[in-house]
Amino acid sequence: MSASLRQASEFAVEWSAVVAVFLLDFVWARAIDFHLLLSWQNWAVIAGFLGVCFILRALFSPRVGVLAEYLCLSICGSAAMVIFSYLCLASAYGPLVDQSLLQADQALGFDWLSLHDWVMAHPGLALAGGILYGSQVLQGFYCTVLLGVMQQRPQMQELWRLTFIASTLCCVLAMLFPALGPFKLYNLPSEGTFLPVMEHLLSHRDLVFTPASLAGVVCFPSLHTVMALAVPYGLRRTGPIFYIFAGLNVLMLLTIPVFGGHYLVDMVAGVGVMLVSLALTRLSLAGPAGLRLNPVLVEKTA
Repeated sequence: MSASLRQASEFAVEWSAVVAVFLLDFVWARAIDFHLLLSWQNWAVIAGFLGVCFILRALFSPRVGVLAEYLCLSICGSAAMVIFSYLCLASAYGPLVDQSLLQADQALGFDWLSLHDWVMAHPGLALAGGILYGSQVLQGFYCTVLLGVMQQRPQMQELWRLTFIASTLCCVLAMLFPALGPFKLYNLPSEGTFLPVMEHLLSHRDLVFTPASLAGVVCFPSLHTVMALAVPYGLRRTGPIFYIFAGLNVLMLLTIPVFGGHYLVDMVAGVGVMLVSLALTRLSLAGPAGLRLNPVLVEKTA
């Protein structure tokens, strides 16, 4: 990597990964006749956002510039990965594994339907659980901004790579082991608002979507579980903030089966993905030494 590229961006490797996924998305979409319809308003919003980030990165102080770049990187990476998840599920041709996942839950002594009915019988608990489950997006945004404001560049890189690798693994595994989840199995379509999109993708027909219709389409493994673990990990050096988010996400983990429409084994697989992704992230940053329990992340020089 050239010195000029390193000077132009704090996250050259990460940007390269985003570009690679967008290129893969483009080629893959053409191959399976997948279309994401973007209106001129969508393009205007994208151009405006990128333009603002570029201006902040180029003209303002390094602190503001790095924050703007990291925020832009995170949003672009998320967009590339959402499209990637759709392409993976649209390319899944194996049989659904819902019955196997249900049997695994039963072997663990987990009764999804009984838990669901008990939670829904307590409106206050159901309301709190829904709010906790939905907090994941805001948590990710807060974590991104906080690390940027604190200028914790090694931690910013580590968290970004961790979530990027984990998201990739979850999407690929969802393609290999497609499932629709308990909402479909127990005929609860009003709670599984994402089910029509998933079934549309699995039909392999008329693969035309708009940005407004995009939803989470990964059942197994649970990406929500990965993020519930990754956010506190990314904030582990922030003192009291870490403990707040650790407690919040312990509670959020309890909501994932009922409000996310996940089997318990989806979450177990999510923990496995998190551990594998963490090992790969540390290897990418520090080589084999990064696998130590308390790795020292070396600050990149300007």
